[in-house]
Amino acid sequence: MSKILRKKNVKGFSILELILVFAVIAALAAIAMPQLLDHVNTSRNASAKATGKKAFIAAQMYFNDEPGGSLSSVQTLVDHGGFRQTRKVTVTVNGNVDTLVVTAHHETADKTYTLSFDGDISW
Repeated sequence: MSKILRKKNVKGFSILELILVFAVIAALAAIAMPQLLDHVNTSRNASAKATGKKAFIAAQMYFNDEPGGSLSSVQTLVDHGGFRQTRKVTVTVNGNVDTLVVTAHHETADKTYTLSFDGDISW
């Protein structure tokens, strides 16, 4: 009876082979994870920078229509020029055509971008 239940030439992976494959995958993941996180942070910073530039352009459009105007709220840009704020990016605008300052920061990134009235960007 035991000969009937026992199969000959059973093929499969040994536990050692499975552990080795798991170890190789874990090592590759450990190498790749910091690089992946760095790319995620870089993309979040790029998102904040691009949103700041969009707000700056929207502010310039506002000042073309309202030369004596002044900005103290992003909502003015939303109402006037259709500026759409990116999710998780905080944008502030202050000033008039000669003193405009726009700042943008992604809530989980490490840089805050500042655009001045002459178009210079710093972080």
